[in-house]
Amino acid sequence: MNQVILKGNENGYELKINETCDIKVIIDEISNLLDDLSSDKKIKKNKSIMFELNTGNRLLKDNEKDFILSLFKQYDFFEVKSIISNVITKEEALKIKNEGRTFKTVQTIRNGQYEKIDGDVLVFGKIHKGGKLVSTGNVYVLGDIEGIIHAGFPNYEDKLIIGKIDSAQQVRIGEQHQILSESNFLNDNSSQSVVYVNDLHILDNGNLNALKSINPKFFNEIGGTR
Repeated sequence: MNQVILKGNENGYELKINETCDIKVIIDEISNLLDDLSSDKKIKKNKSIMFELNTGNRLLKDNEKDFILSLFKQYDFFEVKSIISNVITKEEALKIKNEGRTFKTVQTIRNGQYEKIDGDVLVFGKIHKGGKLVSTGNVYVLGDIEGIIHAGFPNYEDKLIIGKIDSAQQVRIGEQHQILSESNFLNDNSSQSVVYVNDLHILDNGNLNALKSINPKFFNEIGGTR
């Protein structure tokens, strides 16, 4: 019985492995299968052939994944597009859970201190100059901000920073950043500022009253009616 099943699709091939089989047997079958494919005269070797590896309910260890990928790299025209599985690690599950929550923080973040939160965060405390708050989600500011705020870490540009941030050193969303002391970035110094990444992938800002036009999806998600 084959422990690795090869199926063709419109984008290349799918390799579905037996999730209960010994990994050494799986690796040997993948190696033999790739060797057979590489010698097939019907295979056009002048362009990349994409593979999707489906592990079912099996979660590959990092070293297993690296070794399997190295098998494909032995052939110039074979490439793994993705590895998909029905299961995820506990760490990944916790991250997904947290990203749907809003955390509240009243702590003081002092110069040189760093705080990272997975999910949205509501800031009641103070961030001193040189302190840094990093969130994978949106950041809502009700506290006193003199340091650095980073929403959408590491590269989620659809996130927002909302609140009074005119005293902040720097604001970041995803990979975009703005040093406030070096520009006239803010339109006003109200407590109703919305910082976002615009269509040109540049940090921009507006007033909370304009949230519907700034980010219609977010506006609808929170039940906006303006």
